[in-house]
Amino acid sequence: MIGSGEVFVRIRSRIVAFLGFSAFIVPLIGLLGKRAGLWTYEIGFLLLMSGAGLGALTVVAGIVGVLIALLGKRNDANASRRANHWPNIAGFILGLVVVVFVLQLFLNALQYPLLYDISTDLEDPPTFSAAIGERRGESSNSLAFTAQAAQLHAESYPDVDTLVILNKSRSESFELAMSVARDMDWTFVTANSESGRFEAVATTFWFGFQDDVVVRVRANSKGPGSLIDVRSASRVGVSDIGTNARRIRRFLSEIESRLASRES
Repeated sequence: MIGSGEVFVRIRSRIVAFLGFSAFIVPLIGLLGKRAGLWTYEIGFLLLMSGAGLGALTVVAGIVGVLIALLGKRNDANASRRANHWPNIAGFILGLVVVVFVLQLFLNALQYPLLYDISTDLEDPPTFSAAIGERRGESSNSLAFTAQAAQLHAESYPDVDTLVILNKSRSESFELAMSVARDMDWTFVTANSESGRFEAVATTFWFGFQDDVVVRVRANSKGPGSLIDVRSASRVGVSDIGTNARRIRRFLSEIESRLASRES
């Protein structure tokens, strides 16, 4: 015969499991929906925060359930009663995973400056064409490179600098840069080998944010070889959490790696 206490434990345990599952699935829906273009990033972010709130609630409810289970362990000899606590534990774990994930995102964001536009050349950053401007739309971040942003940029990313290639002509460097961008799954918007310039769109993994990239390849006026400059700018958000700088570093590092492999 099932007592009222066991019924309460069973119901409470399943409620915690439901909350934990909801906390896990709601942010996932937000992320996938944003990537699929079903809604804006604001809605995706709201769903992520909703999941975090549900996760926190689940963790608290799960802890209470665990304490109840521990306190009643001595009198809980029935295997079916003990089994009623497993949904509570599962829900608690799911809620904790979501809370830790979101907390890690925020702690990670605090480590980066409030920048969304990164360039290897701060004095003469590569410019975006009208074609990119049309894609960005009026509601996107401004592409004006302010002196204040340039100073913060220089302090935060001193290693993001122009790549000097001594043994390659401008045309050779341009083709190599195009090849690397293609392998990084960038979507090309414009490309002009004569001017040594191409533009592309890079999509982030989690939220599917679309960032605009322009690559400029010039002859080295101070010596042999060529110069490669890159600018990567996010369309939304006051901070890119280091995404654009990482993209530029990866791009230039891959170019250097391929050059080194060809010389060896």
